Amino acid sequence: MENIIKFENVSKSFGDLQVLNNLNMEVKDGEKLALIGPSGSGKTTILRILMTLETIDDGFVSVNDEYLWHEKSDGKIIPASENHLHKMRDHIGMVFQQFNLFPHLTAIENVKQPQTLIKKKSELRQKKKQKNFLTWLAWVTRLIIILTNYQVDNNSE
Repeated sequence: MENIIKFENVSKSFGDLQVLNNLNMEVKDGEKLALIGPSGSGKTTILRILMTLETIDDGFVSVNDEYLWHEKSDGKIIPASENHLHKMRDHIGMVFQQFNLFPHLTAIENVKQPQTLIKKKSELRQKKKQKNFLTWLAWVTRLIIILTNYQVDNNSE
């Protein structure tokens, strides 16, 4: 299986607070990953780096075997240009913790909207994307229920 996301020795600090210290992580195609940890452990920072909302101090991030925050130029690896970042953002998306959906649309219509307006996808491809999203949502919901039950069981001992 091929890596779709790869962090290589990624470090990120906010002032004196080092949030990520030489993080190495790989996500393979088709793999499901949950970032779980206490507040301040870097979960949101990892997501913000992937969304190009936060820069890195050191290391490399690759998406689909292409550098995210860097690019190759004349055989050298240099910091990414705005054009490169814009191109990379075409392949990345995120659902925020707050449900900032359009209130006048159904959940399915909210998922369909960016596929129609931004990606210009056909109705058939949108239906496939919707099905994949709903399958993922069901998986995440089951994971949350399992983790909640696990926490309740462990706390009652």
